[in-house]
Amino acid sequence: MTSQMILLQILPRGGSGLECQVAETATALQEAGISNYVVSGAPSFQLTVVLKKRGVEHLVLALDSANPLKRYRAFHTLISFIKEKRINCIHLREPSLKGSFQKIAKELGIPLIISFDEMIIKETGIKGVYQRKSLQKETFLMTVSSAMKRVLADDYRISPSQIFVSYPFIDLRRYQSDQVRQDRITAVMEKYQISPEKPLLTVMGPVTQTSGHSLLLEALKCVKETEISCLFVKTKDEGEIGREKENVLLLQDQISALPQKVTVQQIEISPEMKPLFYQLSDIIVCPTVVPLAFDRTVVEALSLGKPVVASDIPSNQEVIENEENGFLFKTGDVASLVRALDRVLSLSLGQRKKLQCQAEKTVEEFFSVRQGQKKVLDIYQKVIDLYETGKGKK
Repeated sequence: MTSQMILLQILPRGGSGLECQVAETATALQEAGISNYVVSGAPSFQLTVVLKKRGVEHLVLALDSANPLKRYRAFHTLISFIKEKRINCIHLREPSLKGSFQKIAKELGIPLIISFDEMIIKETGIKGVYQRKSLQKETFLMTVSSAMKRVLADDYRISPSQIFVSYPFIDLRRYQSDQVRQDRITAVMEKYQISPEKPLLTVMGPVTQTSGHSLLLEALKCVKETEISCLFVKTKDEGEIGREKENVLLLQDQISALPQKVTVQQIEISPEMKPLFYQLSDIIVCPTVVPLAFDRTVVEALSLGKPVVASDIPSNQEVIENEENGFLFKTGDVASLVRALDRVLSLSLGQRKKLQCQAEKTVEEFFSVRQGQKKVLDIYQKVIDLYETGKGKK
């Protein structure tokens, strides 16, 4: 260890998943006796309360304001704060302001880590050249899967030594089955008229052209089980994505064409209710038709021991061992999805129990808060050491 760590996390814009990671990381640093701070643009009340409770100093600055004067003042305050606290490592939690922070880090002589939690679309032409050049600067990158690391290394020609993988933490306490009261499950089933006699399939997340909802509807026409309930569940904090309303309307024709005993409901819930809907579901389906950097739904469902049927995109293959802790099907292939669903629906009670044990073991080993905190602290220290070693060579 070449330098004592003093870390600053930057969260320009909100999002429950990111805020959770920021809070858990801040907690890990505090518990390890490491000075750390958080700057955010528009924090939720919950994040503000959690950081205060854990004794982490938290600034709210309009770093991505559309007003140039406000943005200038925010960055001026930020630079003064970094100098005052003698911060020696910055972690930018999402890349929207990477250019500004690359400049700040270079001027102050401290390492910068940028998180890439979404799959990057490779740009072409002049824009693509600029994008690759900006990522190839003296910056360290943190991403959520080895699949994403390969994209950054192969498509953007970034040295693998600059890229670190840290899987998202999952608060297992929140997703324990005993945390969901049976009376609440019963009330929800009554509210949405969900029959306990029919298998319940659930897809979490907004309806987009690539989310795979349409693919699942095609598969439901062909599964052997004739009576099925299906829920498309979106949480209120996800907002509207792209042409979501149009996409939802397009599904109506497919839903109308389903066999009479197959029912589909589209509902919106608060984020706090997600564990409940995982718990009452028999199968969680993750049918995305495009690669994702990481599908958090897969791990959340596994943590409750639920059978997961997911497309075989590279990041899902890192989490799911087919027919051991979940089931994979060929991405975009209706027939493959039908076979996977038929397989899960035919599992015996003993097979389901074995699957549940393997699923919970996977999450505990790779995605628990304890494992995630240890991993991210190791990354921070390695970045500081690499940066200082590099300065010494110049």
